[in-house]
Amino acid sequence: MVLRRFGFGQVHQVLSEAGPAALAVLFLYPFICLWDVAAWRFLFPSELTGRVRFSDLFWIRLAGEALNNVTPFLDIGGEPLKAHLVARRFGLTLSISAAITVVAKTAILIAQAVFMLLGALLSYKFLSLPPGQRLQLSMALTVICTVFVGFLVLQRKGAFGRFNVEIGRLYARQGGRFWGAASLNLLGWISGGVETWLFCRLLGLNVSLLEGVMIEALLQLIRTASFFIPMNLGVQEGGLAFFFHAMGRDPVTGVAVSLLKRGRQLLWIGVGFLAWGLLKQARSARKWAAAAAACGLALLLLWPHPRHGNVVRVTHDASGYGLEVNGRPFYIQGAGVGEAFGKNKENYLELAKELGVNAVRTWGTDQGTRQYLDEAHRLGLFVDAGIWIDQVDAKKTVSYLRDDVYKVKKERETLDYVRRFKSHPSVLAWNIGNECIFFTKDPLEREALCLFLEALVQKVKKEDPDHPVLYTSVNSLDLPYLKKYVPSLDLIGMNVYGSVVGSQSGWQALDFGKPYVITEFGPLGPWDLPKDKHGKMLEQEDVTKAQQYRNHWALLRERRGKNVGGFVFHIGETTQESLTMWNINDHLYKKEPFVVMQKLFGAGDLLAGKAGASDHAPKISLFSVPDSVDAGAEFEVELMARDPEGAGLSYEFKASTSVQDVLQYYVNVSLPLEVRGTGPKAVMKAPQEPGIYRIYGFARDATGHSASASRTIQVE
Repeated sequence: MVLRRFGFGQVHQVLSEAGPAALAVLFLYPFICLWDVAAWRFLFPSELTGRVRFSDLFWIRLAGEALNNVTPFLDIGGEPLKAHLVARRFGLTLSISAAITVVAKTAILIAQAVFMLLGALLSYKFLSLPPGQRLQLSMALTVICTVFVGFLVLQRKGAFGRFNVEIGRLYARQGGRFWGAASLNLLGWISGGVETWLFCRLLGLNVSLLEGVMIEALLQLIRTASFFIPMNLGVQEGGLAFFFHAMGRDPVTGVAVSLLKRGRQLLWIGVGFLAWGLLKQARSARKWAAAAAACGLALLLLWPHPRHGNVVRVTHDASGYGLEVNGRPFYIQGAGVGEAFGKNKENYLELAKELGVNAVRTWGTDQGTRQYLDEAHRLGLFVDAGIWIDQVDAKKTVSYLRDDVYKVKKERETLDYVRRFKSHPSVLAWNIGNECIFFTKDPLEREALCLFLEALVQKVKKEDPDHPVLYTSVNSLDLPYLKKYVPSLDLIGMNVYGSVVGSQSGWQALDFGKPYVITEFGPLGPWDLPKDKHGKMLEQEDVTKAQQYRNHWALLRERRGKNVGGFVFHIGETTQESLTMWNINDHLYKKEPFVVMQKLFGAGDLLAGKAGASDHAPKISLFSVPDSVDAGAEFEVELMARDPEGAGLSYEFKASTSVQDVLQYYVNVSLPLEVRGTGPKAVMKAPQEPGIYRIYGFARDATGHSASASRTIQVE
């Protein structure tokens, strides 16, 4: 169920990041066992230690732990087997070997309790848990520790029948040694944390050693709490996914770590059962090593091998600047696609492919997920992978002068993301920061932000020298700061809604010695548009927007050699400024800017054989909305539109909030207003809350095209 939840393909690809190198870590398990074997042998009375060979005890432990792993109930199913094999191998009475085994298991449990307590304490530093979940964690730990201590108390009280005498003697004679053995066991548990840390590092996750110890300790907590499930199947995977999510990491990586542990567990269960059989026959231990080697070879053959990512280079010759992807020239003919899938499961990457792009852009790591990158690769699209950097606003919720916690967290998040996906075949570049310099108004904070960006860019390039790194400026306004403080960038990104010529002039004046890419281009923004009587932007009609897209692309192509391409903004469902301001699509319907750019990108001609592929979208001539209305009252709207091909149209009317000037992907919210009428005229019922709202009219044809218009209304 857990694999189905996260997708086997995604988990498989995370595992491939480790490659066969993970097999070396699988064979570290014997070194972890040595601590427990040393603790066990430490508990034998001095007169018996001469006959108890360390190597034999090691193989007996493996056999007992193999049985422990496949039987439920607190990992003690294999303890009777250990007692039996010790008695047989070393010529002891069963009562003595059983007593030593019980005391040794008690030392393990006490050390485990201390280890889990350590993990719980570390969780306050590394885990973001709501109070309710932290309380549940504390309660589970309290119950488990109480059971473990109770197990020790029961032995002291003589609750083990015919073994009581021998157990009592051991505690009487070996009391100090018991705590020494527990200390050795604790080192064994901590060594398990080191193993978990190594697994994380192999999977490209930049975790600290303390985080690795915490993960292992909390894993032991959930394993113990689910003692009644053989091998903790499903619980271990779900638990690690939960803890990784609480750490701000990809939960898929938690599942992958669990599967690495499963691989190690299965390998050594097999070796343990083989040891059990061979111990009964007293055969050479060399056969055990051969069996382990055979298991390792099988894992090596079946293990997912790492993929090799793209090698992307910025080039410069007599013709100007360019990009090469794996040795081939590449000019970006792209689109910004913030989310791969819409709220109704629309595939916006497929729509981008239909537009004719060869690359897409994201803005944050929450958008450029593995699912997004995989889907882009399936469609043959490259991804300019965005990494969001917060601006310093007036409230200074983030500060680059004083907030070291945020900077450490952002650096770790960035490097984790780069490590995880640098070998993904869809990655084209790392786009670190979007307009955050411009929107940070405090001069000292702006300088500190730039210094942070430079340090981060250098670390990303060190981690991944095969993909260029860029920052995205508000046209050319951030460029002086990039020139002065962030020289390590490979590309200069600019979002342009005004003049490509003016932005290039700003770039050229600073003599960067590196090309620019237009990371967003589109119609005039609300800052350049006239306002209506309510102080809100007068959104342009689709035909006007389409002409502006056309002009931007023509100017960009004329300046090829200075730039390496650009990205249309936007395909998807962003509600920044309005529901329709930036989207060149209406869900899967294509608006006039889409149709125009599709032809400019060459896809319109290629798709001309498809029904409606070369059509134009409907044209709106009038959209009538009253200036004001009483709260809860009805009002009339009218949308006059025609289809250039003379086909019939369907109509829809919507309403939303009218928030502007907020730099987020989803800003305005669609309102479920009552609408009567399905034609070009309709009656709508105003919201109950006074305020300024935006009303939308949509006209759609039967060949997948749409036109929209919007007006604001004052609800009083």
